[in-house]
Amino acid sequence: MTILSGGILESNLHRVILRDQAKFARWSLVFSTRPGNSVVLRPLAEECPVITNATAESPEGK
Repeated sequence: MTILSGGILESNLHRVILRDQAKFARWSLVFSTRPGNSVVLRPLAEECPVITNATAESPEGK
């Protein structure tokens, strides 16, 4: 996601469970899609000037 969004979207940080939360079940939701074989995936920064500008204006490493 980071590459395709030009650095705008980042993966979630790993979360360590505190002892008092260990008794609760954790749930995750994964959403993905598989485009057809003929679809070319390109970084969004190449397709959208808003993302290109946001990437250029964001602090280094963000």
